[in-house]
Amino acid sequence: VIQKVGNATFMTNATTAMGFGTFIFTHSDMMKEFGIIASINILCMFFISILLVPIIFTYMSPPSLKHTKHLDRKWLYSAVDKLVLLVTSYRTAVYIVTVILIVVGAFGMSMMHTTGNVVDDLPKSDQVVRDLKFFEKELNGVLPFEIVLESEDTIYKSFRNIANIQILQEELSKEKYLSKSISIVDAMKYLSSAYANGSSDKYNLNFSNNKDKKYFARVVNSKYFKNTFNKSKSENRFISSFIDSTHKKTRITIQVADVGTRSMDSLMDRVSFKIDSIFNYEQSLCNLAINTENKDSIYFKIYKESDFVKANVQSKLTSDNFEEIMEFPENYSQITNKYSVNNFNKFVKSAVDKISFSYLITGSGIIYTKGTTYLINNLFISLMIAICVIAIIMSFLF
Repeated sequence: VIQKVGNATFMTNATTAMGFGTFIFTHSDMMKEFGIIASINILCMFFISILLVPIIFTYMSPPSLKHTKHLDRKWLYSAVDKLVLLVTSYRTAVYIVTVILIVVGAFGMSMMHTTGNVVDDLPKSDQVVRDLKFFEKELNGVLPFEIVLESEDTIYKSFRNIANIQILQEELSKEKYLSKSISIVDAMKYLSSAYANGSSDKYNLNFSNNKDKKYFARVVNSKYFKNTFNKSKSENRFISSFIDSTHKKTRITIQVADVGTRSMDSLMDRVSFKIDSIFNYEQSLCNLAINTENKDSIYFKIYKESDFVKANVQSKLTSDNFEEIMEFPENYSQITNKYSVNNFNKFVKSAVDKISFSYLITGSGIIYTKGTTYLINNLFISLMIAICVIAIIMSFLF
């Protein structure tokens, strides 16, 4: 047994063990442990079998003709002879067919798309799935989907931040798979309405509108607002639902439908684009300016379009001199001649950094999507390594 099939059996077990062993190269601890244990067990099974089977055969009577008849099959020998002839006489044709099959296989793989849903493990007739579909139809979704926004300063200190959050919520309401969102803007509307004795007109505020800004500025300066926002997290669960203890982070809470990994990736890309275009427009222009020759004109465009940047740059360049600020030049060439191009660009970039937001999109639906994508990528890497390793081992066999 050892002489006849030992070598082939060892190579078979080795390739299988190597295939599972490729899981060691993934970034998942569970998959690494599975790969190590499976590889060791397969090799142990080989040694146990190759040692025990011959010993067991020594205690058994020699096989009869009936037991060895299957070894003398003419069609099998004929097929093997034809394969040998094909390999030795038609090498070029074999190479061409192999390349064609590889190309067709690669094309087929490119047509495959990863998809998965949170309730994939449940039957479609399950009550949980039916309830989920009902709520998705009525409310657009029930899975948590949250956007965490972080500013360099207190979120509600600038009406620009509040107005941008309101604009983002309006943009998110246009998404088919997202439900109505809730944020600090809704909390401020509620406070505004309560401050005005429950007036609905004072709830439907537009924080981009100057009239509503002036009204809410009075609310912000009132004891009512300060008492609400200055309490600690343990004392005020209402406010802690929207902002953290530093008041620099806020979140927008939404629900999303179970749309699958592919649609979820597309949705995240659209939401990220909306956030960047609303909150980080100036930062995007600054990043563009770094890689272009006309960066000076881009910095001046940012300066002209953003009131915050303009006020900040003028304050820095004039060292807060009121008279100099009042006589500050409007023309780019006059500004740079007086204060230098480098100083102007530096303070524009510094002001943009202050109003830029960092953000994180999270929620159970997002985590599931990321987990599925992560798993597929690791399995693909393992598969490629397994193919290469097994090909090398098979080359030794032949």
